[in-house]
Amino acid sequence: MRARLPLLVLSTLCSLGITLSAPADEAPPRLILIKVDGLSPLVLNSAVDPADPSTDRLPHPELFRDAHSQLRSVLKRDKLAPNIEAYFYSRGVRTPMYCATLPLSAPSWAVIDTGRPSIVKSNSAFNRFTGDLTSYLDQLREAMSVTLKGARRTSALWQLDLLDIPILSDYFAEGRAWTSIQFLYRERPTDQLASLGKHLITGGEKSKNPLRLVWRHLAESAYGADYPEKNDRVLASLAGRKVLETDLDGKERYDFLSVLFSSVDHQFHVDPHYENILSWLIRVDDWIGEILAAVEQSERRDSTLVVLLSDHGLDFDPVQLNYSFPINRWLREAQFGGHSVLAPVVEDTEHALTVPVRGVDFTRIYESQESPFGPAVPYGEKGFATAFTDNTGNPRFDAYLRNSDLNRLHLLMLEVLRCRKRPELLDRIFPEFITTLAEVQGWLRKEIQQSLRAAEGLQEISKKRSGDTDAVRRLAADRAAYRRTANALERLSAIPVDKNAWLKWLGRGFRVADFIPKGYFGPNNSLQQLQGYVTGWETSPKERWKGPTAFRKIDYTKLFRTVEAASANASGNSRPFHFFSAAVPVALLAVEADRPLRQAIWLVFPSAEALILESTEGEILYRPLRSLEFVGRSIRLTPLADPSRDPFGYSHLAGCWMSPRSWASESTRDHEWQLAPIILAELFRDNHRLARSSAGGGGNEEFAREFHFVQQKPDFRVWTFRGWNVNSNSHTPGGSHGNFTELDVRTIFAVWGGQAYRLRRGELLPGAFLTCDIVPTLFSVLEQASPKCEPRPPGGWIGEVA
Repeated sequence: MRARLPLLVLSTLCSLGITLSAPADEAPPRLILIKVDGLSPLVLNSAVDPADPSTDRLPHPELFRDAHSQLRSVLKRDKLAPNIEAYFYSRGVRTPMYCATLPLSAPSWAVIDTGRPSIVKSNSAFNRFTGDLTSYLDQLREAMSVTLKGARRTSALWQLDLLDIPILSDYFAEGRAWTSIQFLYRERPTDQLASLGKHLITGGEKSKNPLRLVWRHLAESAYGADYPEKNDRVLASLAGRKVLETDLDGKERYDFLSVLFSSVDHQFHVDPHYENILSWLIRVDDWIGEILAAVEQSERRDSTLVVLLSDHGLDFDPVQLNYSFPINRWLREAQFGGHSVLAPVVEDTEHALTVPVRGVDFTRIYESQESPFGPAVPYGEKGFATAFTDNTGNPRFDAYLRNSDLNRLHLLMLEVLRCRKRPELLDRIFPEFITTLAEVQGWLRKEIQQSLRAAEGLQEISKKRSGDTDAVRRLAADRAAYRRTANALERLSAIPVDKNAWLKWLGRGFRVADFIPKGYFGPNNSLQQLQGYVTGWETSPKERWKGPTAFRKIDYTKLFRTVEAASANASGNSRPFHFFSAAVPVALLAVEADRPLRQAIWLVFPSAEALILESTEGEILYRPLRSLEFVGRSIRLTPLADPSRDPFGYSHLAGCWMSPRSWASESTRDHEWQLAPIILAELFRDNHRLARSSAGGGGNEEFAREFHFVQQKPDFRVWTFRGWNVNSNSHTPGGSHGNFTELDVRTIFAVWGGQAYRLRRGELLPGAFLTCDIVPTLFSVLEQASPKCEPRPPGGWIGEVA
């Protein structure tokens, strides 16, 4: 079933009178998006009215009401968020909105800004073939790149541009859209950077007295500057000016403005106490008030549509802070893999190969002293990362592990170097080496051919985009990286298998890095490989090859259910990990389903397991299990004897094929864990394949896009229990997001419009809507308000979830 959610949403909103007539003066409609990163509607509803039922769904609601009352008394304010309340609660319309994808900023904003299934899956992108790693969170660096280096988009937006997926601002004429610094934008943010720079120098003071400026800077050095606040404060004033900015003919210039405030998300992460959060909401309301005041002064007030929205909420507890589990440090331990770990953020300087500059993040490798490939072993080298975990201090991580076959071959290459002058040992190593090399060559030749074909495809795409210097630069860099890695792998593939030729090759000596590129992870590990993942030697060096010699192996599919932290978190739980998840080949489950399958996802909890199936028509089935076992080339499923033990609490929904819309309605009713099947299906689905037709090209071009996104797939994903976060270091953050609680997945969508938009003022529409509904809904509203406007490109609002 191909569900066209926009049509459903449009009929719902129109039936309730959200839009009717066109502007009387025929002025083009103007759309203003006010984005507040990380703001939960439960918190906002409670701030507007502490008597709202939302307050009772917050942790420690009595503390919230006390903090609200105290702030009103101290500040002598009747209302803490008067602007939001007046425009969006009293004179606007709101909907119960939920994340259609993982509640992290980059993927959530990508869905909101496109109305499409998520292409951006996390807050960073890692390429298994080249080892390239990009963080989408480094927005200052991105802004400088766009401003100074001529980049025409952010790194996250590049993922969408490869598939020709437009974002909201693309539907407005050039020069008629203005976007602040955020995850997805194109215009050079010179105004915002200049305003921020001026504010950092003057501190917002009108006084030019140098002694006063010096005093302010010294005070900030002592107390610590909060740069998100400074940016948001500057941004509010700048956005207000942009609303009223005119072009050469004296008419207000912008038809589209998008503003992102990030302070609330930042504060929830570091200090989720209610006094602090409400204080920041007051600031946010003031900043929004500046923008709305400009709208009131605008000549286009009546044709302006203002939307307040958030990308996700945050799960937090004002009394008990979340504990961090240092995943990278853990993976460096021998019993958990002895991995040298690639990291996109500063962990520490002691184990880094490069010294980080304070305040600036860039990719680095943290060496494990237990690494079987590092300098602690003969002929080992630094820089062979074998693991990358995509984690940003939230209750989940994506795990990328170097292919287990490649690890085994690497170990054997080091062994032949160590034993090169001992022919009797080489005789015993040779059969194991050749067997392992044959297993690697089983997929290596395909990797080489695919990478070279992808490089050709990138060249063809580059020719078609020759006028886009930024795209040409990015494509050239990827093409060069593909060919560089392929050249090294050609040498690996050419290692002789005849014993005499092999001994001659060995006699010349070699460096492993000339055959296995540092940063190359190889293809994704199969589930069978993850169940016996090679991490080193079980047999000591002195005993190797004198008798039976064994590799050390780990079963990552079952490891996390047994991990226990050295100390319990604030809730008394010493087990950090809630469940492991990985894709299962659908061919193995054909007999278990009554319809064709698009994908299957295996979940492993401490006390049970589960399976999520998605049909080719987009329906989703959740099935709790006692166990899933691989038996030869088939799978054996053992049902859960007691359905009430289902870890997600979906026993009454289990075994039923339901549409995403039905799952959204059913799973958000009195469940601790909400939308899990929808979000997991969205995360694991190869959405780039659904979008390929819009990009055109075919042949090598289409293959290059496919290769690009396939290299970004992790081996598995892991979630933690509430009260536990995953981090690269030992810091203890406050609130977090990325889980499946109502506080995580519920978002804000509220609309106010001028006289052209006859809204049913003050209504909260019934139902459960998804963030992929937002773009089609907004375009439908704008087009109905001004029928004579040029139609929007159809690709922007015919979003589909399946």
